[in-house]
Amino acid sequence: MSDLKDYDDKIIHFIIFNIVVSFLLITSKTAINNEIIPISLLISILYLPIYLINNIIPREWKFFILYPKNNHRFSYGIFSKMKSGKLNYDKKLIELDLILKVHNMPKTEKEEDELWYKIYTEHRDTNKIRDQNRRFLLCRDYTMIILIITLIFPVFALFLRFVPVFALFLRFEDLILIMALIGIIEFIVFWYLARKNNEKLAKYVLEEETNNLKKG
Repeated sequence: MSDLKDYDDKIIHFIIFNIVVSFLLITSKTAINNEIIPISLLISILYLPIYLINNIIPREWKFFILYPKNNHRFSYGIFSKMKSGKLNYDKKLIELDLILKVHNMPKTEKEEDELWYKIYTEHRDTNKIRDQNRRFLLCRDYTMIILIITLIFPVFALFLRFVPVFALFLRFEDLILIMALIGIIEFIVFWYLARKNNEKLAKYVLEEETNNLKKG
């Protein structure tokens, strides 16, 4: 079974692409050739730090960015939200009464999350669940790494100011502004996508459990 988080290169290439685009946006056509060496050096400098940042950030921090109120997965309190109508779902695909008849209704939101995770572990190797989980994890990690890079890039750019090969060609104030704008827009987009993909994952697990219980 392949690793769910085998997408480190995609994240690294995505961030580097953002930076390269920012470089090109502040560079005149006549100066593009002069930018090739600085950009090439920047890619080699950033590759390892981005890889390390993405893999050492605790999972709890990533969930906090997505759900700052409770710092948990979407499944925190999921059964209560479904029963009360706060969470819409297809009742043809998810038979909540059947699931809770077999597993019993948890008493707290935390226990609901634990029950959902227990059900998830029973179905996590199905193709549908694995694919959706991977999409969620990828968007979640994009969100976190974009936030961190956007926050630390000004400091990194100030450091580059003292490197002669960069200082000759870069307009640092413009570069910082463009990176900040790109970072803010992409953070909002991937934050939303991560939450929606987490919601889909939670529902897919319950759909799979419903099918499994029906089969008996």
